[in-house]
Amino acid sequence: MRRLSALVFLSTIVAVVAFVTVSLPRRPSSLTGDVTGGGFKDQVPEWALPSALQMQQMGIVRGYEDGRFGAADPVTRGQLVTVLVRAFLPASTVPAPSVAAFTDVPASHFAYSPAARAREAGWLNGFANDLLYPDVPAARAEIAFLLARAMSATVPAAVPSGDALFPDVTAQTPYVTSIVALRDRGIMRGNPDGTYGPYSPVNRATLVTVLARSLGGGAAVSSITAPPVASSAAPSVTSSAASSAVPCPVCSLQHANATCASGTCAILNCTSGWGDADKQPGNGCEVSLSSDSRNCGTVGTVCTFPHTGTAVCVGGLCSIQSCTAGWMDVNGLKQDGCEMDVYTDALNCGLPGRHCPVPPQATSATCASGVCGYQCETGWEDVNKAPSDGCEVDLMNDLKNCGTAGTVCALPAHAIQKTCIKGSCSFVSCETNWINANGTLSDGCEVDTLTDVSHCGGKGVVCSSWPHASALCVNGTCEYVCASGYYDLDGSPYNGCESQ
Repeated sequence: MRRLSALVFLSTIVAVVAFVTVSLPRRPSSLTGDVTGGGFKDQVPEWALPSALQMQQMGIVRGYEDGRFGAADPVTRGQLVTVLVRAFLPASTVPAPSVAAFTDVPASHFAYSPAARAREAGWLNGFANDLLYPDVPAARAEIAFLLARAMSATVPAAVPSGDALFPDVTAQTPYVTSIVALRDRGIMRGNPDGTYGPYSPVNRATLVTVLARSLGGGAAVSSITAPPVASSAAPSVTSSAASSAVPCPVCSLQHANATCASGTCAILNCTSGWGDADKQPGNGCEVSLSSDSRNCGTVGTVCTFPHTGTAVCVGGLCSIQSCTAGWMDVNGLKQDGCEMDVYTDALNCGLPGRHCPVPPQATSATCASGVCGYQCETGWEDVNKAPSDGCEVDLMNDLKNCGTAGTVCALPAHAIQKTCIKGSCSFVSCETNWINANGTLSDGCEVDTLTDVSHCGGKGVVCSSWPHASALCVNGTCEYVCASGYYDLDGSPYNGCESQ
């Protein structure tokens, strides 16, 4: 009999759980180097620009050395620790670290000093084998956990009863209490579609927005405006139609340089960052190539990746905003989308690298909806639901769980010592002078061999009937009694009661 037992595998978490156990290529730090003079050379989404400028002015997220911001680039763990240290551990408040960083963060790594300072401050304690995995993309759940620690935010001990959470967040989701705490503060509010995406990576545009909220952005953030963007006048167009007999209107089309052909306005070309997808000149160049996920960078380029919940277009480049429930983007490669199944893979259950154990009397580990479980061996079952002892009940021999959990063997009539054999209740033997003649275990030892004429003195010993006489079994011996009016005068049983 095979039964599936759920195993809630939540460890005491003192730092972010490692996503992967393989080495990933080292990403260059996107948090080194300053951009002076304000602004960035690449396009930042309108909703993130005030926060990006504020974080730049505060020296928290500075931009790339070439002047770009890189809004769609995923944030790694090392980068996350670095910006949180800049935001919440000013150099004046924490002395130079006396502890080393992590074993996979060499002194040459940009995150070496921030990781050591965060560790000294007590809110970054490390992983198994003293690892940080600094170049692995950080997930939203991880950011909620570390940001709550860095802010010294009050985090509930458990999810409040009746809390609706998010559609893709349960009470078993890693760091769920931190997710709840930051949601209630209005810092990390979830995606536009109502999901949270706990296992999805976070890009730089989202990170600066969250940081601005956590630092009390509000009016301070909204008061920062983007630097003016130089605009170029539309090129002068000479149309042959101007000298024709057909009158030409004054042509002005949205996001386009217009011309006049045979008295009709037409699109000469689109202004930078815009495209004409519907080929209708009346509405000009109607799609933004920098933000339209169906026309990203060029008209007709649709942002789509395997197992993604939401793909977005940022600065003309497709990016993964969230993964389909149960999938994560671990390697940071766009072409394979959210490539890791963390809902059903027992080697990556809930988070990359989380191996589901195989407890005693279990044949294999399982993973269902990101929660570890296991399959019991035939004849065993997990009754107490304690992962430590696995499938602890032997259904083949347990008197209190015989055949199925909770089936208690009772001792039937005139039987001695109840047993459970191969999942069926039985007994060792019968009381003296009693036998189990019909072979049925439920009614026990049902025949008294001292009185039963069919089993007189033993199983199958039948007391014969004689003429004009009735058979009897007396103390295990066959006897007979004459019918009324008949007598046994010769004493021979073979002719019964022969005289009348």
